[in-house]
Amino acid sequence: MLQLLMLWLLLSPVALTAPGSVASAPSATDTQVLLQDIDALVGKASCSADTQCRSLALGQRSCGGPEQYRAYAAGAADARLIELARQHTQARRAQHSGSGRVGICQMLPDPGARCDREQQRCVLRDTR
Repeated sequence: MLQLLMLWLLLSPVALTAPGSVASAPSATDTQVLLQDIDALVGKASCSADTQCRSLALGQRSCGGPEQYRAYAAGAADARLIELARQHTQARRAQHSGSGRVGICQMLPDPGARCDREQQRCVLRDTR
């Protein structure tokens, strides 16, 4: 029995993946979980002035550039939020390169963020 287990471990996909090689692309669920974590950190994005608000680029289009932006309030969680956004972008890049899909090659400009004083929360600026 032990010999079968050792053989299985040796032949499993994990064991066959060489160090530093590219693993399979992250699933849509993986990227969705990252977005949920980002949204949880962003929270309500409370603010009282525009200087408290930032925009965060998320994902990657198949030919480059972010897929979307989130407005957030600058604060103690900035480093964690930026790291999650980086992970999400890497995951989306891997999904695109693994799928062979192509998309529109149109850059999505950073809209920036502002404080909506009525709602007292950071929102993306209107780019229209």
